[in-house]
Amino acid sequence: YRNLTFDPDSANRHLYVSRQDQQVKHRHKPRDLAGPSSFELWQVRCTQSFQDGRHYWEVRTSNHSVTLGVAYPDLTRRKRGPHTDNIGRGPSSWGLCVQEDRAQAWHNGEAQLLPEVSGRLLGMDLDLASGCLTFYSLEPRAQPLHTFHAIFTQPLYPVFWLLEGRTLTLCHRPEARLPSELQEEASEPS
Repeated sequence: YRNLTFDPDSANRHLYVSRQDQQVKHRHKPRDLAGPSSFELWQVRCTQSFQDGRHYWEVRTSNHSVTLGVAYPDLTRRKRGPHTDNIGRGPSSWGLCVQEDRAQAWHNGEAQLLPEVSGRLLGMDLDLASGCLTFYSLEPRAQPLHTFHAIFTQPLYPVFWLLEGRTLTLCHRPEARLPSELQEEASEPS
């Protein structure tokens, strides 16, 4: 289990990072200054990146209309066109877009429609050795939503997009281990 933190320097001007860099809230009023490494889109990435091994983390959303995923370091910070730089819209990121009535898995501009996500607690399992990124809905019970299969060639940063009024919280656990229901699934042969 990974206890992650948001990179405040990457946050869009409308995204306010707080609580020891573990929570981000999208507000209507922008902050005064945006740094050179901040996203023009309503996105923020984590400080941590992963290049090998297996990593699992969880986020709690205040509501739907969020996207969570991973991206290579070169995910553009500047807008180049309508939606082309959102998480999963290009070749350098993979994302799960959770809306009120549906979810979509995005990569390289292609979306796969998924069932509605009922809970607000979501998990991400990144296994770089096997080239798998799996998204989970953890409420009311743990269930996989989608798995991407890829050959990851660069470090991956957890990255998030959120609509105005939404809040995302990175869940922290004192013990860094995969939840028991996912440990069983992970130990099953593929």
